[in-house]
Amino acid sequence: MSHLQRVGAATEERFLTIAQRQPNDPDWFITVTAASPELDARGVDMIAHIYMADDVGPTQVPIQVKSSYAGRALYKAIHPKNIAAGVLVIVVHKDNSNENVRKYLFRLLQQVRTQNKRYEEFLDELLSQEMSSRGQQNEKRIRAQRKKG
Repeated sequence: MSHLQRVGAATEERFLTIAQRQPNDPDWFITVTAASPELDARGVDMIAHIYMADDVGPTQVPIQVKSSYAGRALYKAIHPKNIAAGVLVIVVHKDNSNENVRKYLFRLLQQVRTQNKRYEEFLDELLSQEMSSRGQQNEKRIRAQRKKG
């Protein structure tokens, strides 16, 4: 694993820990989970599970976690369809406090609720797309990395 991959994995792990449900969280927030390796290889690291304002039921919000603003810019260039679909790209810089990361996450998720944005069709479409050979390599790497724990 390269240095950048180690930094990315550590950043994702930190975000996943930060984003777990806590007693004083908004009622509409359920939790955040790691995305499947298939989604991860297609540019979605995490899934936030929230209740929508229309009370129809919970929905899944795709999130991409980056450790730097340069990484976010590169992601936007590589995954323009994900950006257009509204994937949340959250920069978790090493200097950001956990509290500030949580506040930012909740602010973005509240915007999703206000807009009543649903992602199910996007996620289904993303998974139905043929994966590039690079994506297939990434999926294998992600699976191996998760097995190691």
